[in-house]
Order: sequence, then structure tokens, then C-alpha cells
Amino acid sequence: MLLPLKWLKDYIKVNLSPKQLAEVLMFSSFEAEGVQEDVLNLNVTPNRSDCLSILGLAREVGALTNQKVSFPQNKFREAKTAASEFLEVKVQDSKLCPQYCARIIKGVKITKSPQWLRERLESVGLRPINNVVDITNFVLFELGQPLHAFSMQKLKTKNQKSKIDIIVRKAKKGEKILALDEKVCELDDSMLVIADAERPIAVAGIIGGEEAAVDEKTKDIILESAIFEPKSVRLTSKSLGARTDSSVRFERGFDPALTEMAINRAADLIAGLCGGEVLGGIVRVGKVRSAKRTIKISVEEIKFLIGIEISEKRTISILKSLGCVVKKINKNLIVTPPSYRLDLNLPADIVEEVARLYGYNKLPENYLDGELYPPGKDNLLENIKFIRAEMLKMGFDEVYNSSFYGENVVRTFRFASSEAKASHYGTNHGHLEIENPMSPEEKYFRASLLPSLLKDIELNENNFDEIKIFEIGKVATPTFSPLIPRQIGEQGEIEGVKEELHIAAAIFSKKEKDVRKYREIKGAFEKLSETMSVKDFIIDFTQNGIYYFEFSVSSQPLLKTSFKPLPKFPGITRDLSIIVPKQVKWSQIEEIVKKEAGNLFQGVELFDIYENSLAFHINFLHPERTLKSEEVDEIISKIIKNLENLGAKIRK
Repeated sequence: MLLPLKWLKDYIKVNLSPKQLAEVLMFSSFEAEGVQEDVLNLNVTPNRSDCLSILGLAREVGALTNQKVSFPQNKFREAKTAASEFLEVKVQDSKLCPQYCARIIKGVKITKSPQWLRERLESVGLRPINNVVDITNFVLFELGQPLHAFSMQKLKTKNQKSKIDIIVRKAKKGEKILALDEKVCELDDSMLVIADAERPIAVAGIIGGEEAAVDEKTKDIILESAIFEPKSVRLTSKSLGARTDSSVRFERGFDPALTEMAINRAADLIAGLCGGEVLGGIVRVGKVRSAKRTIKISVEEIKFLIGIEISEKRTISILKSLGCVVKKINKNLIVTPPSYRLDLNLPADIVEEVARLYGYNKLPENYLDGELYPPGKDNLLENIKFIRAEMLKMGFDEVYNSSFYGENVVRTFRFASSEAKASHYGTNHGHLEIENPMSPEEKYFRASLLPSLLKDIELNENNFDEIKIFEIGKVATPTFSPLIPRQIGEQGEIEGVKEELHIAAAIFSKKEKDVRKYREIKGAFEKLSETMSVKDFIIDFTQNGIYYFEFSVSSQPLLKTSFKPLPKFPGITRDLSIIVPKQVKWSQIEEIVKKEAGNLFQGVELFDIYENSLAFHINFLHPERTLKSEEVDEIISKIIKNLENLGAKIRK
């Protein structure tokens, strides 16, 4: 939001330089990106829709600098002829348009705007067009209420004697409108439009149509000021790719009091600058009253949340400077925010306002007082770490798949190789169906990790001779249907969602026999299950020779938890760097090291891999005495000899 200081000074006395004002706002309200030619560029937060106007920012500056805001009074006089004699407004969807106000101004003269008005618009980045359009844009930035002016001569009527109909309705499928930016907008029946008797003349809350635009031939105008439902405006704006100053303000909510205030302000300026006659009365449909919100809070609560004591008198003064009505009942303050402060709804909101106007920089620095306790051990997290470490040691690669899959997976996937063992999803699939899936391939939340895991292998089996992969992730099923594809634990009896963390692994090899693949997948499962509490699981294979397992990861602590005292004697660490053939596995190297080190083996750690080159630490330790270097040298020699038998070359 651009804030020209020259425009701001129309409503409030500002004795600060642009740089000083920027600092005041940055410390309490909004970040100022910069100051250029006495214009501040402010990042107004989404919750402060009231500050998307010069008047709103004037109120903010007034509260921060203890200055009063003054606003010019309307001077126009209404004609005796009523606007309702020429105009009828019909709103077909009061939910999307709860209030619509219109005025008629006759006899306007369309000319170039005066210098001061052009300067005001140019200071906020707008291009002046003509006096009527410029006034609607001026009021938009002055008050924050979007307005629109229609040329009466261009509006279609049912017949020559009838009134002009302004109809607020949903667009008809296939309707189009030529917008003021000269783009043709294709409309659908979800979009709200303003229409005359024959066609749309504006997209509600976003942009007007060229066919009813005010130009030099216009004599009479209909001035519109309305309230449109924010969500509808946002969705239409996004669909059309048309984000305007008007749509930005409607999207963030509205102050009901602004609708009439803005249309009267614009009518006053048009009557004064365009020579028009304002017809009597506002043609109105619907009425939105400002909801009175009362928030109860005590000075003690404010003190507790801020951390310092601010006097009751100072607190009330701050709240009143923001336009709030404050009453004291016993020890409580009853605060009624003004209609334009849509962000004030909770006691915490009131505390924040008091703190920021008091000055965040005035709050003292206090150290936290209290004891910090270390977090408890998370068994589930420890189990995940254990699984990941063990699977990587056994040569498996971890994969991450989407949590969703489609109808084709649900209907065709089978977990067993025979019909007797086959387990399918059934008519209701046993899945949680997504209401608004991103695509048909992401229609269901996964009930198993296996479909995606097996698909990974099918996509990559032509590129690799061997694939060993695993995944750790969440699955979910409705508790009121059987757990598919297998039952894990007890079935839920209460309707809802059963969510579990699963581990699944799969092996594929073109060279290895089925027996060896089965032993390897079974060995991997047993390696995990002997340390973890595993109750229900599945180990099986597909017709393509892919062997797999899956089970639920329990939050029970690991079964083998042991503690050893710290060693009394120092150990010895040696590093080896070798180049090995591709067919040599790390498990073979690890087995050689353990065998030759014997009782002195403390651990082996692989710390570098580059193509076929491996580098690793070997740790030796004797529990009862200090090791001699000669002992370790002898073991290292044996390890090297055995590695060379595998075809390894020692890098020196």
C-alpha cells in the first residue's frame, strides 16, 4: 500500500519526516519497504484490511502519534426527484451480495480531472482517466471501499418507458464480458455479475465492463457501492486471472459502515467537480449492520500476557485512540472495537494492541524464569531410526512415494501369488476417499505402502539387475471396515480413521534364484523383528518374482536395550581405503573385519564412497588392558589379505 504524505496530511497533522514516520510504523504496525518522493511503500498485513486506505492509515498514524483525524463533511444537496423513479435494483443471491447501494447523478460533464485529483491518483500509481472515474478511484484509496460508475445512456431496458434494472445475479454459462482492461472475460455460473436487462455490465467486486463505461458522451451516471462475499470475489478473481485494487479489498473483508459513507463521499465530489445533480435517496437492497463485538479483559490479564504493568488509565487511553469504546465493570474492561477493525475479536487481540501502541521497544528484557526439562524418549522415533539404519546396512535404498493412489491401483493390486491367498479391496475398497483429489491417480489415501513400492520396481526393473528398496510411512483406513489388505492388530469398532506407521521392503533380482530372494527378504524382516515388537506382518511375493514384507511399526521400546559401562582403557582406530569390484557387497567386507578382529572388534564405520572406492574406520578395544600397536597391525594385515582375495586393491 502506497502512502503519500501529502495526501495523508489532508486528514491529520504530521510533524514527522518521511523517514521518521516510516520508523514509527515499522516498530509498531507495518514494514516500510522504502520512501520515494515522500511516498511510503508499506506492507500491510492481511488482517488489517482497514489500512488499505489513506483514511485507515491516518487513523493508525493518529493513534501512534496522539493526533486527531479530521475528515471533510459532505456538502451536496439531493434533488427532489427520487432516484427510485428511474432505477430498480434486484439482487438474486443475497448471500453473495448482502448489500447493494446505488445513486443516480444527472447532468454530469465529463472532463479532465483537476490537478490536485490527478496528483493524488498518480501518487498511488493510478493513471487518471476522466473526472467521474478518477473520483471513484480516489474514494477507493481514500476510504477503502470500491465503487463503480455506469453510464445510464448505455444501459439496456425492457422497453423505453420502463425503469433501468440493475440485476445482481450469477453469470450464465457461456456469457462473456469485455472488461475495462480490454480483455474478454469468459464467465461461468459460479461467478457473480452486475447486469442490466440484457447482458453483464461488470464482474461483481472485480472489474467493470467496457460497454457501460463512462466516457465523454455520458450525461447521467449510476453510482454503485456494495458488499460482496469475500470468498466469491477471491475465487472469481483467481479464475479470471484478474486481480484488481477492488478485488484485493473485497477479498479481505468489509466494513458495513463504509458502503453508504463511500457512495455519499463520491456523490459529493461528483456534484462539486462534475456539475451533476444528485437525485434523492439511495436505491438500496439489503442491509448489513455492523456487528457489535464486546471483549472482556482485565488490566491484570494484560499485565500477565505482556509481562509489565501498564496503568489502567494508559490502557484505556490507548484503546480509545484506536476508536474502541471502553467501559469499566468491576475489575474488567469491556471493549467494543470499531466496525472497521475486523481483526479485533479476542482478548489476546486487545493485549497485542496495547503492547504495540505502548511500544515494543519499551518492553524490558527479562530472562525466562523456570526449569527446563529434557524431552522424554520418543520410542516411535527411536524405532524409525533403528529401522532406517538397519535397512541401509543390509543394502536397501529408501524411497519416498505419494500418500495417495488411484482407482486402478485399488482394483488391480493383489498381495498374494495365489487365489487362495489373494486379498483384494472389495466394493468399498477399505480406503479413505479424498473429496477433492488433485487428479484421478490420487483419489484414495493409501492403506498400504506396497502398491507404490512394487510400482517403483516395475518402473525401474529394466534399468537395474537388482533392486532393494524400502519405505517408512503412514497408512490409514476407516475403522468401520476391515483393514485391507490384511488385518493389523485389533479392528476398530468406532467409526473414524485408523492411522498407523508402516515399514515395507521389496527385492527384485534378475540373476538371483527365488529361494535366495526369499531368504534375503525374510532375513531382513527377522533382523528387524528380533529387536522390535512385531505382531502382525506379511511376507509374500508377486508373479513377477518380487519378494516383499510389510508390518506396522510399534511405539513399544526396542526389545534389546542394554547398557555398558564406559571403557577403562583406550581403543585404537585404523582407517582403510580400498577399491573393490562391483559385485562385492559391504556385508562381505564387514564380515571379514569382524572375523579377523575377533574379541577386539569394537565397530566398523563406512565414511566415504566414490564409485568403487570405499573408506572406513575400524575400531579396536581390549576390555582389560591397553592395546599394543603391533597387535592391531597384525589384524590389519590379515584383513587386507582377505580383502585382496575378494579382488580388492588397497589404496595407500
